[in-house]
Amino acid sequence: MFCGSFLNSKLVTVDSLLNFYSATFPAEFKNSYEGRQALTILRDRKIREEQGTAPEFTAKDFSGKQVKSSDFKNKYILINFGASYCAPCIQEFPALTNMIKNLPQNEVVVIYVNRNKSYEAFTKVKEKYNLVGLHLKSNDTLDRKYKAEAIPQLYLIDKNRKIWYDRSALNDYELSKLQNILQQTFNLSGQVMK
Repeated sequence: MFCGSFLNSKLVTVDSLLNFYSATFPAEFKNSYEGRQALTILRDRKIREEQGTAPEFTAKDFSGKQVKSSDFKNKYILINFGASYCAPCIQEFPALTNMIKNLPQNEVVVIYVNRNKSYEAFTKVKEKYNLVGLHLKSNDTLDRKYKAEAIPQLYLIDKNRKIWYDRSALNDYELSKLQNILQQTFNLSGQVMK
């Protein structure tokens, strides 16, 4: 039986796995819960791989310091686009905070791209939900590059600058796919999100 780590392994191409799945498994397996899960994992992986390379970006934090994506070589980047006035953004902050606290800080940079005009408007939300990471000012170029016109939007970018997770492309509004990717990528056991 396939397992999540094998289905997401870089050792075998996703197209090879999809062909193997289609040609090898009987209909009873394909229609089972496990079969449907395996197909979902493979399709999600194909979407991720088709996303391509993450665009380079430059933005300013709320003190005016310029931050570039190239500052984070050899690190994963978890980038969240949101605002304090966005109810769905605020609703997901507790789950996101629970996931982030278990990540290896030496391997992952967490960036919040904030649509608020002033940092003070976001400070209360930041403190209430313990949003640890870099807080950058949103700008039209950054939003456009990351297709983040609508919020919330969330990406995980790997060390090779490949988009490993795109919430909108994966329709992951409960963040369960992100949780699975983080658990597998960083060998986290148990629940990361409550």
